[in-house]
Amino acid sequence: MTLKLHCFGESGNSYKAALALELSGLEWEPVFVDFFGGASRTPQFKSVNTMG
Repeated sequence: MTLKLHCFGESGNSYKAALALELSGLEWEPVFVDFFGGASRTPQFKSVNTMG
């Protein structure tokens, strides 16, 4: 199973999570979120993360 990390490229927290996934050797893929474009405030995104 491939894990998905919903992330914003300039986020320090996203970087830390991606680094931990990479170092763990798990299969993962980034799902880039257009934070400044409002993608994190859509109903579809809020179904993944209620905090937006």
